[in-house]
Amino acid sequence: MNKERRRFLRAPLSLTIKYHNPESIVIEEAFTGIMGGGGLFIETFHPLPVNDVITMELFLPGDVGKTVIEGMIVWNRREYEGDISPGMGVKFTNITLKDKKKISDLVARTLGGKGEGGL
Repeated sequence: MNKERRRFLRAPLSLTIKYHNPESIVIEEAFTGIMGGGGLFIETFHPLPVNDVITMELFLPGDVGKTVIEGMIVWNRREYEGDISPGMGVKFTNITLKDKKKISDLVARTLGGKGEGGL
């Protein structure tokens, strides 16, 4: 049996996120659907192409100021699949250890205190 293994726990977190790719001056606003220490899912009817690099701005609960992270689109879904929203999966490519820990801690709190087991 092929069991999926992820390096980071993920949790359903609906946070407002702003993002844009380097060529765009238009900043899109959407919501996260799932987040973990290695990336997140952005719910949107207009997902960007796979391999696009984006800069994301989000406000984490309990944090002062915005968190800015660079990521790459690793997959996208343009339509609903049953109850699953359209959007795009983003892998973090440029994130500080401090920001990764903040996200990992938020995920752990959301999941009821379960630890990540390290970064």
